[in-house]
Amino acid sequence: MRQDPEMVLPELHAEVRPLQIRLACTLVQIRERGRLSFCAAATIEELAGRMGFGLEETRTLCLVGYALLVVEEIEARYDEFRLADLRMPIVGATLPDLDTLLPGSPRAYRNGIHQGFDMNNGHIGVPTAYSGPVIAAKDGTVIRALLDFQEMALDEHAQAIAASQAAGTTPPDILDKLRGRQVWIDHGHGVVTRYVHLSGIASDIAEGVQVRAGDIVGFVGNSGTEAAVQGTRGGAHLHFELRIDDRYFGEGMSYDQIREAGNRIFNIAPRQQ
Repeated sequence: MRQDPEMVLPELHAEVRPLQIRLACTLVQIRERGRLSFCAAATIEELAGRMGFGLEETRTLCLVGYALLVVEEIEARYDEFRLADLRMPIVGATLPDLDTLLPGSPRAYRNGIHQGFDMNNGHIGVPTAYSGPVIAAKDGTVIRALLDFQEMALDEHAQAIAASQAAGTTPPDILDKLRGRQVWIDHGHGVVTRYVHLSGIASDIAEGVQVRAGDIVGFVGNSGTEAAVQGTRGGAHLHFELRIDDRYFGEGMSYDQIREAGNRIFNIAPRQQ
């Protein structure tokens, strides 16, 4: 009876480490491509000697390694497919030029982490302002549109910030309030975009509506922010989130990695320094 390699591997050697599996993956990948001259070990026997394993253990590692490589390739191609045709939600915009406007940057005032791109005027390559148009980044279905949004009162906003500071993080319900007026679009295959701090939502946008890439879904604003609570238009910007499998894009990545991947995903030419 055929056994699952993941079940066999722990029984073969209790000291198997991820680094050794990665080495096996690399060797198998090169070996499969017929470039044995670049291998640290050209044969199973030599690889076994270098890794300190028996032949059967090494063969299993190579099988598991090759399977992992196949899975990685499938995942990479799947991401290419499901993230294809994405565009920036403000026409002509680039990624923000400041680290503080990128996903993963800290938000000390609420003890939280930023989960999207802040599309601030002067930092995205094109002008933007209060009431400027916000477009759908890709074809999809509207799954949330806060048409009846009501701005928080001053004391309510202050209590929300105080609660976040006391908790040492921003609770999800408070974070949702601080995002203000929002539209969320489901693009299928685990990809969702969120358009946040809107001053208004386009008249034809409602939950269940199908949109095409480039359709206007809302307008730049500052809803949910302290400035909006105070009745001003100060700090107006679009907060734009790309979520993949319910994780925000950029989670666990460096700012350089975010810029590199973001420019590729959104088909943006990198800024000239």
